[in-house]
Amino acid sequence: MWRWKLTLRRWCFVACALWMGMPGFLAPRLITLDSTNTLLRLRRPVGELYLQRLSKVPGVAVSADDLTCRCRVAIARQSQRSPSFGAAEQGCRAWWRKVVAETLEGAGVGADHKDFEGIFQHLYDLFAGQEAWELFPHTRSTLDSLRHWCSQNSCRLGVLSNMDDRLEMILEQLEIRDCFDFVLTSYAAGAEKPSSEIFTKAMACGEVLEPQHCLHCGDSKKLDLHGALRSGWCAALLDETAKRTAVFDCFEDIGMAGPLSVHQSAWKMPDLSHLPGEGLEDPALTVPAARQIIAEQLKLQARQVVLFETGLLSDTDALPDGLIQIYIQEIKVSMEEFLAKARKKPADCSELLRLNVMANLSALPTDVGEWFPALTHLFLTNNHIPHCPESIGSLQKLTEFDFDGNQLADLPESFQQLTALQQLKLDRNQFQEIPEGILCLENLKELSMCSNQLSKLPGLGQLTALERLAMAKNQIRSVWPGLERLRNLKELTLAQNQLETLPDVFNLPQLKHLDVSFNQLTMLPDSIVTATSLKELLVNHNRLSFLPHHIGNLSQLKDLNLNANVLRFLPESFAALAELQNVWLDKVRGSEHDMEAAFGCHMMPQQMDFLTYIVHDCPCGKRNNTHHS
Repeated sequence: MWRWKLTLRRWCFVACALWMGMPGFLAPRLITLDSTNTLLRLRRPVGELYLQRLSKVPGVAVSADDLTCRCRVAIARQSQRSPSFGAAEQGCRAWWRKVVAETLEGAGVGADHKDFEGIFQHLYDLFAGQEAWELFPHTRSTLDSLRHWCSQNSCRLGVLSNMDDRLEMILEQLEIRDCFDFVLTSYAAGAEKPSSEIFTKAMACGEVLEPQHCLHCGDSKKLDLHGALRSGWCAALLDETAKRTAVFDCFEDIGMAGPLSVHQSAWKMPDLSHLPGEGLEDPALTVPAARQIIAEQLKLQARQVVLFETGLLSDTDALPDGLIQIYIQEIKVSMEEFLAKARKKPADCSELLRLNVMANLSALPTDVGEWFPALTHLFLTNNHIPHCPESIGSLQKLTEFDFDGNQLADLPESFQQLTALQQLKLDRNQFQEIPEGILCLENLKELSMCSNQLSKLPGLGQLTALERLAMAKNQIRSVWPGLERLRNLKELTLAQNQLETLPDVFNLPQLKHLDVSFNQLTMLPDSIVTATSLKELLVNHNRLSFLPHHIGNLSQLKDLNLNANVLRFLPESFAALAELQNVWLDKVRGSEHDMEAAFGCHMMPQQMDFLTYIVHDCPCGKRNNTHHS
């Protein structure tokens, strides 16, 4: 382990000099840098950039700080639903559209607002260029010098970032793209730091075979430092002070960690026990607890309490006022310990509105529902809870319940008493059927049960308030009749199931997003054209040989993904889709030899302009697109 007190401008060259000049050291063949808060930063906080556009909308009263907080929460939620900016699903534009819609909903400018599309397009374009981003003062000069050093020493230089495909454009506008041999984003890789998968793909981009020859530098301990070390790389961590100053000029204390002193033939994890701060999450790399648990500082006078590991939520500045933070290091805080504190102040506990316990629990106490009568939001994500106690029915003011990432196979009968519930997330559990208690929740607006073991989807016609239904990554073979009674449904996700047919009656007048990709559909019901509010239709990776003749009735359709089907022609009414902006036709068998002849005759000029069929995806994030015009 080595530590230097240097500016980062000198760090790269000192590290490389030591690497190259001392006996037994491995020469670097690849250096990668993180982007955000390492190379570049936002010119202003996210909320201020949002507010600049919202100020033109009459009647909007919201603060920049509130928008920043809402945006971070929306990004976290959307990242759980669809990792890597939606790379495996509808793409980053649709991914960000949901984030913006959720962010602005509290300001009265949700997805249904007449100005939303214009606002979203403005923000999406804004964050793709130099109007929103800027370099740190010495980024360019340091990169020029580092680029020269790499060219002299047969070392590749790249960007490795958890960002979407707009990063290339941002770097080009900031005039530093040419400094790098490649840019690899989590969107292009289909994996995010700290996953070893993205580091492995970076090695492929850099044409490096051994991880010992690789060095990564970034500002996040969890994403950059720990991710690189676990992948066998060397790593440099930019400290907290650096995030608030000029990244390439003001690093007074840079932690350099990695296998710098080992020979090529034998690699082992260096001693990290003297590092300050939190330990590594992997048990094999865990550092002895550097700080004691702070449970005694729990203050139940607040109306919101969060229990979490610091690695799961590091940006505490974004938390709303009044939110108590309980940092958990090596020792886990159990719900029993929390309730022991709560019982000492039952009056205060009765006022609690929000409770978030992530990655802590193996079970819920049987009386958990009796201690939080005012609770409106309960988050129990990423635990190991196999059962939900009957007392949960006592939380009759609960409006949001997130049980994602547990081991539930059923819900107690008392669950039907949660009649105020509006959002229910049961993703990544072990449900084989939808519990009957859910069908009694007449105010439920959002139901998500992705990544379970469901084999059939009942009509759910009783849930007339439902607006979002997500059942992706199950084993659903059939959808029972009654779906058409969900007249308020706006988003339906049934991707990655085993569907062969959809209900014949599909009259969902408010449906805007339909995802039935990665199924076994051979046809779409003719009634789908009655969903006239539909804007996104994802039917890729099915067995469709034709589309409904009257598909032109979907007058608001903007995005249509037909990838990996067996289509041979488009119906004549296709020309009526005047709002259509994006059509995906990759791997459409039967048309690949003469795409224009097969499809062009029924496309309007603007459809031809946006027609995109992707030949292949390069692992370095460079997509080879062909556009007709």
